[in-house]
Amino acid sequence: MPISKYLFTFTDDELVASRNCLDGRNEFNDKYKVRTDRTVCPTDPNKDWQSILSELAVAKFLGVEYTYATEPNAKRYDVGDCVEVRSSLHEHGHLIVYEYDNKPGAYVFTTV
Repeated sequence: MPISKYLFTFTDDELVASRNCLDGRNEFNDKYKVRTDRTVCPTDPNKDWQSILSELAVAKFLGVEYTYATEPNAKRYDVGDCVEVRSSLHEHGHLIVYEYDNKPGAYVFTTV
């Protein structure tokens, strides 16, 4: 059962920025053959958009700026200085933290 439920509406500018971020991530992934088999749907070209929108929603909730990062950085948190975001398309999904997720901080689960 969720601790809390919030519904976020994104502005047109946020949607355009998130789509541009997605395009940048896809270009980077294709150029450097980034491993994407751990994503929610590895064959979906929009798979990272779910992550971007989830991270943006958490940033809006926390009142912090979202950076729309297009390149991976294992040392950078998804949101702010200490928040990692996980997401699912399934309303009854649950937070999964892997053993390689070794960053201290808060892990937040969202549904998209």
